[in-house]
Amino acid sequence: MIRNGITIRKVDGEDRPWLVNVAKTCFGKQIRKRFKTKAQADAQGHAYALKMNQKACTPLDPEIHQVAALFQDKLSAAQFMAALTKAAERSNMSRKSFGQLAEEYKEAKKLDFELGTISQLHWESIEKHTRQLIEDFGNQVAGVPVYDLEKSDVEKYVRRQLTTPRESP
Repeated sequence: MIRNGITIRKVDGEDRPWLVNVAKTCFGKQIRKRFKTKAQADAQGHAYALKMNQKACTPLDPEIHQVAALFQDKLSAAQFMAALTKAAERSNMSRKSFGQLAEEYKEAKKLDFELGTISQLHWESIEKHTRQLIEDFGNQVAGVPVYDLEKSDVEKYVRRQLTTPRESP
């Protein structure tokens, strides 16, 4: 059986008849180990193949490796992946402007309305309020990514809304 330069074969006349041979190209030196059973030889062959696959993976940046090492005993691989995926999504969203996010929200709610999960009144309210928010708040921070919005920007908008009388539609 050959896997990535790893050979497992039976050799005659030995008390350990199973030989695992790893080519020099795999780890920089040739490895030969003998085993009494084929199962032991297969297990060692799989271990070498796994080690080769890990070696072939893209190496991590040293800083990323240190951060990952800090959390390896606290999170499982699935939890680590879920957290990184969520952070990447948030990072992608934070590059969008307020107007873009409001339009995406409006499109998602329009789909909900078309599916019948929200009422006509609720949809009209969403349409009206997102339009007003985009006009008022969107113009105030035009084109600024959401990530760059400050708490003071939101407070200024709220103060302005509270002091400015609204027209009735």
